[in-house]
Amino acid sequence: MAVTLRTDTIHFGALDSWRGLCAILVALFHLSVLGHIHDVPLIRNAFLFVDFFFVLSGFVITHAYLGRLNTGSEFTAFAIKRLGRIWPLHVVVLAAFVLAEAVNFALAMAIGFKTGHAPFAAEGYRPLAAIPAQLLLLQAVMSRTSSRGTSQAGASGPNTGPISSSA
Repeated sequence: MAVTLRTDTIHFGALDSWRGLCAILVALFHLSVLGHIHDVPLIRNAFLFVDFFFVLSGFVITHAYLGRLNTGSEFTAFAIKRLGRIWPLHVVVLAAFVLAEAVNFALAMAIGFKTGHAPFAAEGYRPLAAIPAQLLLLQAVMSRTSSRGTSQAGASGPNTGPISSSA
């Protein structure tokens, strides 16, 4: 089987670099290790780079597919392929988290093992009830708040998004 490369597409190397930088900064923001890096203002405010990452990704995807999504059937095929790439990984990660909580529960029941929270529970949040919404990728519209009190659907900062705990 011969592989043919498209030569009519433009690759935005600089944008890929910015997207990678945004991903690294957001990962550092979420790193729960207190230290000197946590005090750097760029890292403390790196949640803003989530929005920048999404804007850049939207531009790249739009540029790549704009000429190929002229009809409803082409868009439907694109959406199904995209979902087919994203959803399986989402389910695997969700299953891993459910398994981790099940192990936490089993250890808590068997030997009184304690973690920072009760199994399948966090303050103001019911993870077991959220699993159907997670499976359908509707957690942003069906779930009121996350364990941190902010919407997972919103932009990225504390208490931002369409639904927040202060609403």
